[in-house]
Amino acid sequence: MRAGERLVRKLEDDGTSVRLFSVGKKAGAFYRFRGIDLAEGFVGMSDRPTFEDARRIAATVAAPFVSGEAQQVLLVSTRFLSSATQSVEVEQLLPLAMPDLVDEEAPKVLKVTPSSNLRSPNSSRRSRPRPSRARSSQHS
Repeated sequence: MRAGERLVRKLEDDGTSVRLFSVGKKAGAFYRFRGIDLAEGFVGMSDRPTFEDARRIAATVAAPFVSGEAQQVLLVSTRFLSSATQSVEVEQLLPLAMPDLVDEEAPKVLKVTPSSNLRSPNSSRRSRPRPSRARSSQHS
């Protein structure tokens, strides 16, 4: 949450108007305690939000962008790596980022080589059936 606070302060110092949304009781309390106004806070969800919760949040957060009031939507979140390590991530949600441009001079052919480690799910363990051995018996 401190990373979000730093980002808000930096953007405001640069002259950018910021509209902040929070998810969860702790986040809302954190920003209110620090005097940062929230456009809206989403609380009352369990540790496992439903699809409807996500849809409601997404619609609310995207609305200013869709209407032209906002130029960008950023998500500041914490990724849980282990009980001792979390990493803060800032991700641009809107506008969607353009994919890397394809080099027009790059080869247009994808070369695929067979690998013994790659098998289709329906293939058997052996790549080719073993030839059967015919036994001949001689009776005299």
